[in-house]
Amino acid sequence: MSIRASIPLPLALTAMVTARAAVAQELVWREFDKTSHLDCAMTFDTARTRFVVVSGARTLEWDGGSWQTRATPHAPPSRFGMTLAYDSVRRRTLMFGGFEDTPVGPVLANTLWEYDGIDWVMRNAVGPSGRIGQAMAFDAARGRLVLFGGNDGNQDLGDTWEWDGTVWTQSTPAVAPVARKGTAMAFHAATGQTVLFGGLAAQLAPPVLSDTWAWNGTAWTSLAPATVPPPRSSHRISANAAAGTLVLFAGTGTVPLNDTWEWNGLDWTSVPANPAPAIRGGCGMATDAAGLTLLLGGAFASPGALLYQQASLGDTWAYLGPGAAWVQLAPTGPPFRNCAYFEYDSVRDRLLLAGGNSSFSRGTWEWAGTSWTALNPPGELPLLNAAATSFDRNRGVCVLYGGLTLPPFGFGLVDWTFEWNGSSWSQVGVPGPPARTHHAMAYDRARSVVLLFGGVGNNGSVYGDTWQWNGTAWTQVAGAGPPSRWAHGMAHDVARARVVLFGGMAAQLLNDTWEWDGSTWTQAAPPAAPSPRYGFACAHDARRSRTVIVGGIVQVNASQQRSVREVWEWDGVHWSGGPRDVPVDPMTGPGGLTLTYHDRLQRLFLMTSVLSGDSQVSSDVWTGSPDTASVAVDGTGCGGARIPALRPLGAPYAGNALFALDLLGAPANAFALLGASVGTGSLPLGSGCTLYLSGTAVTIGTGCNASGFATTTVPIPANPAFVGFDVFFQAAAVDPGAPLGLALTPFVHARIGT
Repeated sequence: MSIRASIPLPLALTAMVTARAAVAQELVWREFDKTSHLDCAMTFDTARTRFVVVSGARTLEWDGGSWQTRATPHAPPSRFGMTLAYDSVRRRTLMFGGFEDTPVGPVLANTLWEYDGIDWVMRNAVGPSGRIGQAMAFDAARGRLVLFGGNDGNQDLGDTWEWDGTVWTQSTPAVAPVARKGTAMAFHAATGQTVLFGGLAAQLAPPVLSDTWAWNGTAWTSLAPATVPPPRSSHRISANAAAGTLVLFAGTGTVPLNDTWEWNGLDWTSVPANPAPAIRGGCGMATDAAGLTLLLGGAFASPGALLYQQASLGDTWAYLGPGAAWVQLAPTGPPFRNCAYFEYDSVRDRLLLAGGNSSFSRGTWEWAGTSWTALNPPGELPLLNAAATSFDRNRGVCVLYGGLTLPPFGFGLVDWTFEWNGSSWSQVGVPGPPARTHHAMAYDRARSVVLLFGGVGNNGSVYGDTWQWNGTAWTQVAGAGPPSRWAHGMAHDVARARVVLFGGMAAQLLNDTWEWDGSTWTQAAPPAAPSPRYGFACAHDARRSRTVIVGGIVQVNASQQRSVREVWEWDGVHWSGGPRDVPVDPMTGPGGLTLTYHDRLQRLFLMTSVLSGDSQVSSDVWTGSPDTASVAVDGTGCGGARIPALRPLGAPYAGNALFALDLLGAPANAFALLGASVGTGSLPLGSGCTLYLSGTAVTIGTGCNASGFATTTVPIPANPAFVGFDVFFQAAAVDPGAPLGLALTPFVHARIGT
């Protein structure tokens, strides 16, 4: 019985649609691209046959062709350094530990979360202390989650814990592995043992380990295989039950590693693999029931490397073992970067990404509509942090000014001007404003100049000067204007021919609004405004004639600041907005958000670079417009012993051939129907059951697996004519224990967008 079907939505829409849905004017956001994943965690859900990843604040699932974001009613706070394991007895993904975001900043988490494919639930149970770098595996023979080691922020740990689905129990074996962090382990079904390898023990010299241990539920045994992989930490191990082996990949040792090893219960075997994923540690890795090992992301840093010398990755690889080669399934996008430069090149119709504070990711990339391309130009930017850019539409170049150079290009503030012409960066050797960082620039279309204001100079001086660049010379203009500030926002209002400036930081946070008419700054006096903030993203949405700011850092009290999930819009008279479900991670710091407007697509693109403590987590690109694809779950379901759920996977944007709807919690091996309609109603059927589909509808039959799971692919036509249509879905499954003999789900409301 198949658990996967496909509903012919293009034909269904053509038959059903009689009127186009009204398009709301409020911005809607969806994840456009996740470019990197550092220290993500992965497991395989055998009940739903899905790879599950947690990366930052996102839950991702692999649909066989790409990673799709899973929206859930509840979700754990953003984090890094967590571990995942799949409880095959209770059919849920378990997550523990890592640095978790809180209102007072990142703290080590001691919370256990469970995910059943529908929602995340936190279990309130006393157990292991908060930690990072722990190992975790599920012992399927005994139905126990096993956890070992990690670091609690003060010292490495060597404790062993088990979770039985209800309570944590600490074991105190007479012999155990030495306390460590950055270790990994997996359950080896053939021997009934949980096998641990390597890690980093700060108290030892050398600290990087290559020992192999086995846990049988009572005791740890130190194993002595004839062949031993090189010492390492931050590696990954997953269980290939189909082949009876464990797969070990990569990690950080005394030398960078990207080797593959297999454990057969007695010995380790090196697996020559060419090609193989790039050197990395902290990646996500898991193996499915058929023996396919999937790997995602991670990061590379030479031993002792500084933060800006790290490279984070976003590529996906498959290992078909045992002894097979690695195959790349999804390409690498731009590595993580903070304080990056993100602009729309209106001449070449490209999204341009460059710079940032990572020496591995200062390269220039372009998005032409299908994928990221590394340009590797003959002229490249030096390593510049917190500069500012603006695209000059008249001359067809991207202008960059200022910033902080990082080694090996020196260290200090600079007054350099660079321009990108579509093929290379070149430095313009003309005098300019004093050297600075965290200034703002905007292209004034009405006057064909790039406008610059403010920033932080040498010795911490804060500027309040205004400059303009005409392609030949910098000229200081406007003796009077906004007070000095840095980390503010600035954008050009096309319809009103004004440059809008908002907020920033001086002696205190600011929330004043100013406009530049080409010769004079004028302070606006709106009746209400966003709270004082700095470090937000700012751009002008020409389609809706609104200057938009996203996120920002606000003052909570005298000693505490935090990022906010807010969107505000300025129409020239009023500010409107407030808290929104926007893609701003609570850990995002100054320079972590960059916003640009795509003229041809008439939509905003937002890049978020998520920082947590001293570690990088991920880079994401989001898109926002009134007709962005959106999806929601509403209504109530009915059934017998269980009420089934219907959940979307991915976003219903035009051209998404992999958008899917998952049926969960149905009776085992039940026959099910998925229905779709362009109308919704509320027709009581009795016994608490409600039919929500209305008007012309189409249905498709499918079969659930033994876990009561089925998935239906709903290809969204790559036809802009369908953008704005509302489609409603509801599923029913045969359930002999239900009063009507059927179990019905709540309904899913999908708005097809871009």
